[in-house]
Amino acid sequence: MTEERRGQCWGLLLVLGVTAGIFVGGFQQAVLGLVSGEPWNWAEMAVYVVGWAVLGPPAMWLVWKAADRSVRQQAPATLVGPARRRFVAPAMRSGSLPADAEPELWRRVLTAEVRQWNGLRWLAAVYAAVVAVLIGVAAVIANDNAWGVWVLALIVAAVGLVAFRWSERRLRIARRLQAELPAGGSARR
Repeated sequence: MTEERRGQCWGLLLVLGVTAGIFVGGFQQAVLGLVSGEPWNWAEMAVYVVGWAVLGPPAMWLVWKAADRSVRQQAPATLVGPARRRFVAPAMRSGSLPADAEPELWRRVLTAEVRQWNGLRWLAAVYAAVVAVLIGVAAVIANDNAWGVWVLALIVAAVGLVAFRWSERRLRIARRLQAELPAGGSARR
């Protein structure tokens, strides 16, 4: 792995950690406001964001390394997803199939890729919408329509929209690659 690629990996993990901190901290503050009527505590929210930003990336990196190196005993079925992702990643990055692409293998791999990205885009949208609405309701009920809480609700909704659009883009690439495959099934000999 090159230094540039490694830096991109840690940058992505940091963004994911901060985003998780915003979602978890916002959700926690909204629930506290709705259940107990407590006003928004920005210091407590900041602890969540900083905690997830500092502890999240190394934890996610360790989980990925453990899965890649098979540190724990894995059933063959659990290896399929990571192997599929490593197999399909170059084609998804470049947007084109390899010249020697075996149609039946690629059809199966791309079908799984389409299913995954379709599910992820809706999961991101629904989760972000639920958290954003919860924060918005907490802004009205427990925080006297505080503009800062409303801004956070809009940020959460925007992050959900970005995740939806990014997943949708990946889905389009996988579907386009599927369409490049020759039609029909394999002839058994």
